[in-house]
Amino acid sequence: MAHAIDIFVGHKLKTYRTLSGISQASLGEKVGVTFQQIQKYETGFNRIGASRLYEFSIILDVEIQSFF
Repeated sequence: MAHAIDIFVGHKLKTYRTLSGISQASLGEKVGVTFQQIQKYETGFNRIGASRLYEFSIILDVEIQSFF
């Protein structure tokens, strides 16, 4: 069962990714995971670790705290 915070952070990831015009596959390539993994992050099914969240913030050009 996904935790509410993981769902919230995943939703923010999806929002910033979409606004940046980056596909799930492209984002996955940039961080070395599959698009399926990105889908799991975005739904909150899989928790995003701190280092991965930092990578996303750099790629999407957002402050890391904007995910919270």
